Amino acid sequence: MRNLLLVAGTLCATLFFFGANKNASSILPKISSTSADQEQFFEIADLYDEGTTLRQLTEPDAYTIVEVYAENCSRCKVLEASFPSLLRSRDDIVFKRVKTFSGRISFSSKTEADKWFDHQEAMLDFYRVNGTPHVEIYDANGKALAKDDMSSKRGTNLLREILKSNS
Repeated sequence: MRNLLLVAGTLCATLFFFGANKNASSILPKISSTSADQEQFFEIADLYDEGTTLRQLTEPDAYTIVEVYAENCSRCKVLEASFPSLLRSRDDIVFKRVKTFSGRISFSSKTEADKWFDHQEAMLDFYRVNGTPHVEIYDANGKALAKDDMSSKRGTNLLREILKSNS
């Protein structure tokens, strides 16, 4: 019951902050105009090697949506189709897209393969990513509003609702 109330409260607060009505005045902080800065791309291996957490990708005074995705993920592509229109309609949201490995790879030895797979597993464990798309939504102060938790996809579902209400 407590978890249900927490999820419902988070959803209500997020919809209040993001506003279901585009014409209503927003209490959200504003960043400059829509620009390339609203959508930034990262490689998960680069972030992991630098010890950067997903929370550290948040932008001050803007809502940050961090999506961990794979290029061959069909659910990621469906979700991402709404990103451009949301960015054009809201200048207080920033997308940080973190690419994971997808595709074929070959190794010269079992040792090399084991090392590579161990590194991939360590990265996913570090970021607590249990499948793609993995979405985390942070408010203007860097506080987590929603995130995927052990494949429950609450963050993804919440983002879909936000995208739906802003289209």
